[in-house]
Amino acid sequence: MSAIELGDREHRVLVAAASAAPSIHNTQPWRFVATPRSIEVHADPARGLGVIDPSARALVISCGAAVLNLLVALAFLGRRARVRWQPNPAVPTHLATVDVVGAHSTRPIDRELYGALRRRNSSRQPMTSRPVPVGLMSQLREAVRREGAALHVLSGEDADTLISIAHQADASQRGDRAYREELGRWTTADPARRDGVPAPAFGAAPGPEQVPQRDFTQGGVAVDRQKEAFEATPTLAVVTTSADTVRDWLRAGMALQHLLLVATTHWLRAGFLTQPLELPAFRDQVRGLIDPRRMPQVVLRVGYGPTPPRSPRRPLDEVLAPAEPSEPPP
Repeated sequence: MSAIELGDREHRVLVAAASAAPSIHNTQPWRFVATPRSIEVHADPARGLGVIDPSARALVISCGAAVLNLLVALAFLGRRARVRWQPNPAVPTHLATVDVVGAHSTRPIDRELYGALRRRNSSRQPMTSRPVPVGLMSQLREAVRREGAALHVLSGEDADTLISIAHQADASQRGDRAYREELGRWTTADPARRDGVPAPAFGAAPGPEQVPQRDFTQGGVAVDRQKEAFEATPTLAVVTTSADTVRDWLRAGMALQHLLLVATTHWLRAGFLTQPLELPAFRDQVRGLIDPRRMPQVVLRVGYGPTPPRSPRRPLDEVLAPAEPSEPPP
């Protein structure tokens, strides 16, 4: 076997790493095809959310995060890689192919980011009042910039306005029966289920003036969400791109995951505030608040807090196709 080729064990290590990426409602909307020198990343439209994500923007962002994890895992394994985006126009669900193109000397940062893959979890719990250091926030901005996106950090009146927009979007969704039904399909109290949002991860219930957290009990899973005081001045950040194409969504997913891994290496927690981006009218308001020239792709709340519960992952055999010979990349 060539020094840059991948065996069955490495395929499984890589796909396990890719599958550790965050995804909307933990849908894990991806599948992977392995060859001796590449991993193909495909979207799985059957796992899409037709109500809150009709354009599949969040689905593609999730797959972009999985691509970033593949690159991190390959660097850890001592492989140099390149990404071919949407390599087969005849198959729009084929979002990317990650090719192994040489050897790589694993660096300490590669080990740190790979270790963060296993520790990263989305937080729906209150953060502490401890501020995020300015230097660390600069590192998060740089992680996002390196993937071709930008990070906008909000404070003061702008943060208050974003929270207000999120409350309005959240209220609009709660009143939509189709939304509640979709939520019901992707929430569960079954500890054996390997996808969807499990009841222990629903999170606490904030006060009416605090940053809203999605109420997953709206889907019908009866859980007593404890009411807790969330941080009075949350640190909010928005990942944006210059346009709004599939490629931009993939770029946003890579930027998001790079940020999350860097944050995790510093024991920083992050949670999502996606409601205002799931309805076009409210997304336009966020865009106007941030920068009309940029497209908002992800809204985050970052800070320090308790370790959140882990969400399950599907078995590898469900997401990984057997390795088959393929033509070498052009």
